[in-house]
Amino acid sequence: MPGHVLTDTELNLLHDFQGSVDDWYAPGFELCDFGCGSGGYPEVADRLRVFALANESGSTYAVWLLDDRADLAQLPVVFLGDEGGVHLGARDMRQFFRIVASGWTPSANWKAIGYTDDRGTDAGQGFWPANAAFRAWLRRHFGLEAAEDPNSVAVLTHWPDAPIRSAPGGLPPRRCRACSVGCSFEFLAWCCSVWGSAVGWVRGRGVVGDRQATDEFGWYVESYTAQRILTERVSPMTELNAGRVRQAIVEQTRRLAESAVAAGPEAAVPTAPKWTVLDLVAHVGQTQHWVAEIIERRITDPSQLPGEMAVVPVDPREWLAWLSESAQRVAGACSDVALDAPVFNPAGDGRPGARFWMSSMLNEAVVHGVDAAGAAGRPADVEADIAAALVSNHLAMLTSPTWEMQRSESAHAIRGTGQRLQWVATDIADGAGAWFVERRPDGAVWMPGVRPADVTVSGPARSLLLALTRRLPLVGGEAAGVRVEGEVGLAQHWLDNTAHVSG
Repeated sequence: MPGHVLTDTELNLLHDFQGSVDDWYAPGFELCDFGCGSGGYPEVADRLRVFALANESGSTYAVWLLDDRADLAQLPVVFLGDEGGVHLGARDMRQFFRIVASGWTPSANWKAIGYTDDRGTDAGQGFWPANAAFRAWLRRHFGLEAAEDPNSVAVLTHWPDAPIRSAPGGLPPRRCRACSVGCSFEFLAWCCSVWGSAVGWVRGRGVVGDRQATDEFGWYVESYTAQRILTERVSPMTELNAGRVRQAIVEQTRRLAESAVAAGPEAAVPTAPKWTVLDLVAHVGQTQHWVAEIIERRITDPSQLPGEMAVVPVDPREWLAWLSESAQRVAGACSDVALDAPVFNPAGDGRPGARFWMSSMLNEAVVHGVDAAGAAGRPADVEADIAAALVSNHLAMLTSPTWEMQRSESAHAIRGTGQRLQWVATDIADGAGAWFVERRPDGAVWMPGVRPADVTVSGPARSLLLALTRRLPLVGGEAAGVRVEGEVGLAQHWLDNTAHVSG
């Protein structure tokens, strides 16, 4: 296996631990010789290295040779089902260790992998007595804790035949009618109403019947390589420090509140048709309180989502305090401890739920802050790094696994035959502010960086964000520093078909 090595801090250490115990430390899990067979999938054996038995029925785990990285511990782990199915199990070896240490039992079919907790059953009671030692080993060597629920950590883990469930009381009120990609509040409301269907599609996207392993794995290679969802190999620009994001949520909400007070409750919002400023204030504050409760309660089941919304003060003199409270609450809920805790993520894109919500709440504050500023006739300041991070978040939402279920007409419209769009932020150093989009027959994908494109849209990160969220026209945006080179119609088509329209 030229170019690939085992590291002494990952599988070799686990091999030493396994040799030091005489009992099972996870259900049916056991290391085997590295590269021990194809796991029953000879069609893709050149891209996999089996290293462990996953359960007693013959399923295995393998390292996916996704690219040329020499350190295998940084590569994704794949589950090879003995009854069919090749599924992404973890983004890297350490996340995989957390899943194994949970003590939950894996199983899979052609469409999905799932984990069940058998520890309290007759089958599982006392079956892996060395699990406590394994957890201590994981904590000692890597400072990691076992996953409380591996279905919230692993990727592609929910079963496709889950019953359809709705949030208590139906869809939450004041759904956003303004957001270009659907603000997180609208997105979650929709996901809850069709969760069973969404999960089925997300977990087995395009995988039906006895689809061949080669095709299934090939699709994952395309999607996973292009979007970097699991390995988190993102442009440096897109990775904002969590403290920076929390601070920005509070600050951007403060600016929004000041603009709203200046505009007045009955003022129209030019960038949000049919909304008044009171509608805007209610939407942002209620969303922040609602999401904060989801994270605080560590809700993973959409049927348990909050059914009541915060009361909105009608008197504008109370808005500053009320919005400050909601912003502080949701920023505080996104604590470092919460960021990797099990929390519902409606996008189904592999991120821990709190990280999804933290990005979404920043998007809420910034984009709707621009709306409020427009209503008050004020300029809206958005720092370049914040705007750039939200461009990435915007594209991640449009290419998320559940976008087709939410907006099938949009997802279909932005498919293509290889059309390429490039977005470049001129105020982000070292070429980090660049996003490449390719419209493929099976869906649009994006990746950081600069590549040959049919159209290139460049300008300050703030202007790109406002253009993408339809707050700034693409044609005629020269005053904001936006420049379009190439097929203008291709870029306009993208914008025209990525606007969110709620009922």
